[in-house]
Amino acid sequence: MRATVDEASAARKALDGALRTIEQHTSMADQQFARAREELTAAQQSADAVAAGAAHPALRVEQLRALAVDVPQRVERAVVEADAIQGQVSTHPAAMTFLAEVPDVSGLRSEAVGVGDAAGLAKPPWLRLDSQLAEAEAGLTRARAVVDRAIADHDASQRALDAAASAIAAARDQVVHGDVSGAARELLDDARQQLALAESETGSLAAITAGAESAKDTANAAAARARQDRRDAEQRREAARRAEAARRRSSSGGGGFGGGGGGFGGGGGSRSSGGGGSRSFGGGGGSRGGGGGGSRGF
Repeated sequence: MRATVDEASAARKALDGALRTIEQHTSMADQQFARAREELTAAQQSADAVAAGAAHPALRVEQLRALAVDVPQRVERAVVEADAIQGQVSTHPAAMTFLAEVPDVSGLRSEAVGVGDAAGLAKPPWLRLDSQLAEAEAGLTRARAVVDRAIADHDASQRALDAAASAIAAARDQVVHGDVSGAARELLDDARQQLALAESETGSLAAITAGAESAKDTANAAAARARQDRRDAEQRREAARRAEAARRRSSSGGGGFGGGGGGFGGGGGSRSSGGGGSRSFGGGGGSRGGGGGGSRGF
């Protein structure tokens, strides 16, 4: 038994050694393949770099030629845009007062002009000029957005104020009637106060617009309440007229000369001439009645 165990242990050790050898060989092969692949990739990159380097001078020359044409044209457009933006700033001073900082359009224009001056040199640094001009163009784009937004917001606020004033005037025409309740007048007063606050706002165009819109809504509510009050009053007057007419008709009904019981007319009431009632004057027989042969008859 001992001998058998020893043989099995020796066989296991031999097998482990064979497995380690196989693993080592496999690892070395993998490492060699990986190194070969890295060398191939590096060679490809080197070849690409050489090709790019060979083509670079020609590409650079073509780029500089394009910039020599493009930069002066862009300078002209930048100067025109700067003048246009500055004109907007000058013609809309009220809108500009709501900006925390008015864009320095004149500075951007000077940068563009400086690029144009440098482009006239014997050997202009086109790449540097292109970069400088791109910065000025980006600044003008931002300035245009800021100025346009300020003008648009200011115009919107003025339209809102005008609309609120018109709504208040229309509500005033409705509220002056005597049938209008105090609630409608209070709404109109609130609208006037809201408009005054909006007109006195100096910090935010959005606040002006919001305040004016609130004033307009309140004025419209006042006008609607006044119209409803007038309709309600007219309905009450109409109901009163109908009630009075009905009362008059009822008071002029029974007790007159005409049809119906109790009057001096035709029909079978007492003391009427004609048909057969007691104490009547006419023909016919019967005691105390008019007619043939009765006493006290005529």
